[in-house]
Amino acid sequence: MKKFGADSVRQWAAAGGSTGYDIPYRWADVEYGRKFLTKLWNAARLIISSLQDYDVSFELSNLELTDKWLLSKLHTQVKAATDAFENYQFNVATESTRNFIWHDLCDQYLEAVKYRLYTSEKTSAQGRRAAQFTLFHTLDTVLRLLAPVCPHISEALYNELWTQRHKIKSIHLEAWPASDTRLIDHEAERGGTILIRVLSELRRIKSERRLSMKAPIRKLTIWSREDIVGVLRDHTETIRQVAVVEHIEVQTAEAGSELLQQGTEFRLDAEF
Repeated sequence: MKKFGADSVRQWAAAGGSTGYDIPYRWADVEYGRKFLTKLWNAARLIISSLQDYDVSFELSNLELTDKWLLSKLHTQVKAATDAFENYQFNVATESTRNFIWHDLCDQYLEAVKYRLYTSEKTSAQGRRAAQFTLFHTLDTVLRLLAPVCPHISEALYNELWTQRHKIKSIHLEAWPASDTRLIDHEAERGGTILIRVLSELRRIKSERRLSMKAPIRKLTIWSREDIVGVLRDHTETIRQVAVVEHIEVQTAEAGSELLQQGTEFRLDAEF
């Protein structure tokens, strides 16, 4: 408890196995819980710092593809966690929520929208507001999903999120989040997943070459299947901004090409 904290131990108890079965105590599970809390804390602090001028009453309809992608996955997760808790599947509820936070929110979405959170000549006010709207709604929701299992960090971050916004209730007095089916958009999830994969692959390429993520790509050519060319062409500006690309082209893979024979969605040719 002194080394890893109560919330880490509670994660092990909730996620360690199925209800009704004996589970062994595993240090690795508690250590993983602690790493997750560190990841959540750092991401939440970054999110909260980017929301200083955000008005919670602001309603936004012009969301970008990555925003719709995250919100759709978020409300799918709300339904999954709710169903799991209703059926006493604490391990399913805990693990699926942790995976959403760690991978979808932190590793993918945050990396894709950082450039929109800072005002510059290249950043539109509308794009920034869309990212703020998505981040505020997502963080508020996932903290409430985590509250039964991680009550201490959820309370601390919830208080920071709502400070200056005249909300004084404890998170443990708030309503459980409801899944909004209007925000579940399978087409946006499909398109967003393709875009996120491209951005993730570009980060991998830079990492393999031991380059900074801010290192510019002089020319990027994306060869893709015909059914996803439109998605990538519609969002070349996002790719250019996130991956720091000077010139980008999206080409359709020819019939019989190696790309289509392998069944992959795209291939990237990056020139530095």
